[in-house]
Amino acid sequence: MAAAEKAIALQPSNSVARFTGGFALIDTQQWDRLLSEGEEWQPVYALTALGRAEEASLLAFERAEKLADVGTLLNFLNLANRSAEGVAYLEERWPDLDAFEKDFPPYGGLGYLIMLDVALAYSRTGNLVRFDDAMERVQRVNSRLISEGIDHPVFFIGEAAHQALAGNLESSLDYLDRAVTQGITSRLPIVLDWPQLEPLQGDPRYEAIQSRMIKQVNAQRAELGLEPVSI
Repeated sequence: MAAAEKAIALQPSNSVARFTGGFALIDTQQWDRLLSEGEEWQPVYALTALGRAEEASLLAFERAEKLADVGTLLNFLNLANRSAEGVAYLEERWPDLDAFEKDFPPYGGLGYLIMLDVALAYSRTGNLVRFDDAMERVQRVNSRLISEGIDHPVFFIGEAAHQALAGNLESSLDYLDRAVTQGITSRLPIVLDWPQLEPLQGDPRYEAIQSRMIKQVNAQRAELGLEPVSI
């Protein structure tokens, strides 16, 4: 955060520095600052965290239509328990997931996160054929990354979500443990950001992992002179 703030002070228009600073604000759960200082999709996330769902919805739909940021929209709709709207949006624009994947192929080397949101939306709306199709696409990408030795906390928490959706709860816990060990953070409780992990709630191991994340967040907040957060 200190490095990002210095870079932004030197060049306030530097969107890369602002985006990087936004991740520091997410890690330390400074939602009001993220809303005013974040770049790209980060203000949608901030509005969601602040409970301002209607504003988040308007901005997410605007980004999808003007900037083709469909990933932010699908993620928001799932987090807002509006997955049926996400399915409707998909099916109005793409005849099948082959067409969708052509427009939104996996990129960035962190797993097929947008397709994970597609899978969750179809799971919640009961379309098991499309759910299985989406899960196979996530599996194909993530298996390749694992075989290549990927070692990144964002991938690990995404794979935890994938495994939970597949019903592999012990594997999901293993990946979640790895993600938190490497410093991943999320809103609290974790399922507010990763609803795919809902089947893990109540498991003693899951609760212990979540407690570790809370301690990590509060250690960072303490360094900044901020009050601790809790669930």
